[in-house]
Amino acid sequence: MSRFKPSVHRRPIAQRFPVAPHRERMLSDRAYVELGRQTPLHDVPKPRPPYLEALATAVAFAFLAYLILGGA
Repeated sequence: MSRFKPSVHRRPIAQRFPVAPHRERMLSDRAYVELGRQTPLHDVPKPRPPYLEALATAVAFAFLAYLILGGA
């Protein structure tokens, strides 16, 4: 016996998946109070130019090369 029902016995999609009436989402009183207690977000930090990181990497590389090549 086939496990699929013939199309005559199928329910329409609207009956199989009833749609709940759309309601606006509301915060509870407690969530609203907790939301008011949160610290405000600061401005988005501005990205630094990568010059400092590149300079630090170059200095570290030069120092390690100096140590490895017997400078000290």
